[in-house]
Amino acid sequence: MMKLSTNYSVYAKIAHVSYFDVEDSITFYTDDDEQIEIFGVERDDMIRLARNYLVADLPNRTLRTKLTDHEVSSLKEIKDALDTYLAN
Repeated sequence: MMKLSTNYSVYAKIAHVSYFDVEDSITFYTDDDEQIEIFGVERDDMIRLARNYLVADLPNRTLRTKLTDHEVSSLKEIKDALDTYLAN
């Protein structure tokens, strides 16, 4: 059986992104106070997204030179949270 699919392209400046585990959804909040919601995104999808982004780029050593101070701080916060979570 063939499934029809639709592709959407949204061009917006994203101010914040949230993942809601209980709804399996991601919400993108734009600078224009709009929201883009995507449902059906499971926790494993979010983990794979983070893994694919970080593991694919970090070995090249080019990502680190492109990061802002805020991005580096956020990555350190993620590392600390993972260290704490995985230690338990």
